[in-house]
Amino acid sequence: MKDFCKRNILPAAVVLLGIFGYSLRSGLYAVAVDGKNLLVRGHPLETALWACTAAAVLAAVLDGAVWQSRKSGIGALIGGLGHILAAAGILMTVLGQNLFLTPIMQMWKVAGMISAALLCFAGLFLAMGKRPLFVSYVAGSVFFALHLIGHYQSWCADPQLQNYVFSFLGGLFLMMISYFQAAALAGMGKIRLQRLSCLLALYCCLAAIANTQYLILYFSCGIWAVSCLCTPEFTGPVKVGEDDVPA
Repeated sequence: MKDFCKRNILPAAVVLLGIFGYSLRSGLYAVAVDGKNLLVRGHPLETALWACTAAAVLAAVLDGAVWQSRKSGIGALIGGLGHILAAAGILMTVLGQNLFLTPIMQMWKVAGMISAALLCFAGLFLAMGKRPLFVSYVAGSVFFALHLIGHYQSWCADPQLQNYVFSFLGGLFLMMISYFQAAALAGMGKIRLQRLSCLLALYCCLAAIANTQYLILYFSCGIWAVSCLCTPEFTGPVKVGEDDVPA
């Protein structure tokens, strides 16, 4: 029990910092908006939020430095449930966007439906102790890349960084999770970078849901990010006769 707590103290710290970041950002939009509906510059809550973000980055980096592989059968089940939740969140998000979509956003919607289906299958594979399909994460990476591209223009047109920075970073790190998961299944995994992406995605998604039009997407995928920390079993190259996730 002592060893378990020691190994998970840094991920737990990122979770707590993410919740704190969400609270700070929620408070910022509640009390630090002027008559023009713009955030007040240099507000103490914003300063505290950046400090919280720096602490989360430090904790995530330290986690990669001290991480040691641990294989756990229950981890595959947790990861599987996280995948299925993310699939549901992605599907609900893209199906809720029906009007006035640009060509990029139409591609985003199609990629989201494909990604949701494949992530769901990946979750079922994990829950059954099987290695997910490589293509499951390729589709996810494409979806999150299109999410960033499709919203890039509107984000850049916003004069206040706070309005979109966590949404942008959350999408970026979710795309990186998908990339590293796919690379892992191809035998080119980098587990420390994968864990770093998971923890930073978790923090940014929690902070983003304080003020975003994609609350379901960032909430469900934030949980998916932390669940991916529980599935290091398939990060090595596939060997002949070893398609199952080790218990």
